[in-house]
Amino acid sequence: MISGLALVKGIADRLTRELGKNQAWVHAAEGYGPGCAPSIDICQPIVIDNIAALLYPTLSAIFFGITLHTPDQRRRYYFLLPLVIFPILSLNSARDLGLPIGIRTLWTHGVLLYILHVTSLLFIEQWPSSRPSHRSLKGLGVWWFKISTTLDLWTNFRMIESHTSSQKIKSESRITFILLKIVKLLIYYYLHTALIPTLTQYLLGTISSKDLAISHRSLFAFTTLTTRDFSIRTYFSIHWIWESYIYLDSFHSLLSIISVATAIDEPSSWPPLFSSPHNATSFRSFWGKFWHKLISRSGSNYGRFIARSIFKLRSGSQIHDAVIAFVVFTLSGLIHSFVAWHHHVKSWDRDFRWFLLNFGIGVLEKRVVGWMRGMAKRFEILREFQSIEQSWMGSLLGYLWVLGFFWWSVPFWQYPRLEEQALQREWWSGYVERLRVIKESRAVAV
Repeated sequence: MISGLALVKGIADRLTRELGKNQAWVHAAEGYGPGCAPSIDICQPIVIDNIAALLYPTLSAIFFGITLHTPDQRRRYYFLLPLVIFPILSLNSARDLGLPIGIRTLWTHGVLLYILHVTSLLFIEQWPSSRPSHRSLKGLGVWWFKISTTLDLWTNFRMIESHTSSQKIKSESRITFILLKIVKLLIYYYLHTALIPTLTQYLLGTISSKDLAISHRSLFAFTTLTTRDFSIRTYFSIHWIWESYIYLDSFHSLLSIISVATAIDEPSSWPPLFSSPHNATSFRSFWGKFWHKLISRSGSNYGRFIARSIFKLRSGSQIHDAVIAFVVFTLSGLIHSFVAWHHHVKSWDRDFRWFLLNFGIGVLEKRVVGWMRGMAKRFEILREFQSIEQSWMGSLLGYLWVLGFFWWSVPFWQYPRLEEQALQREWWSGYVERLRVIKESRAVAV
């Protein structure tokens, strides 16, 4: 009993250190203000931290495999604690390995999505343990079968079926797949680092902290809105979509190149992360069809569990579906808020509030469209109304509606952190300028 308590206390202490120790380190390493230049002792990579950074994800995969291949559902709960603890301990792995801040943010997102994925798959869906057939044992063996099935499901958030085939894939198809992904990555790099920044600088100039101040981020006060304010709002209402798209799709493309090049997966195992922008002609289709589905399955499973097991709602009813959507948006907001808090964004709470706002707008859109269709049916013009919905005019109005919502709400969500970044750049720019003036004055004095 005492050893068990000591183990729990040790895990709790480790969790506290992992979640709390990075505040001073990140503020020092990323330049959050004056006097925060990191010392050699703080910034020098430590071998044990690097080992731990790789150990925790490995242990999480091992325990996932053990739990997956435990056929007794009740015994699976014995492994619930390590299934959650080791991913939490790996939250700082990307930082300990010295990876850039953008990859650290993606890593934190991935860890939280992974926790949702494994708990949903193993304890809500109760995914059955796979058993090898005699055919699969030819040249593979039971252990290799267990390892391969574990890797197929370990981080398969979208639960894409593995398209295995007895026929060999033509080398041209793999080469074509890899070349297309590489070309896409190069295009992304050029657009994100050269073309778009140049066009932004040409059209908007330097966006300062004054352009992002509190007076410009209100949801309702537009009395002092200038042409520049309108342009900057329009830019950021699209920029957040592009930035999320390019980061996630680039990471997805890089992983697919590695998996296909090493013959771990087939090209068909890596379908696009996002669908066509043609599917973003309404608010609900933007999130439900165009956007990635990394949280859709696990979030929906949690939503169904809450709707059926807690609220005892009938499957397929409007309130049942609304609860599922609410849970998905709530989990998305909590994940984004935690990531922002973990990386020391002061306005981390706005992520959660913005995603709840998205849920409310989705419900409103469904109600309004349903009312309009009902009125069209009442006046016997339903066919004409549906024709407009499916025409280019309906698509254009849909795009304007989606963009209009983001134009209205994204400043409330994004401007505080953008202002914080702008203030940091301005501080360092002023600091460098002051050093230059001091150096010139000393040179004149000499």
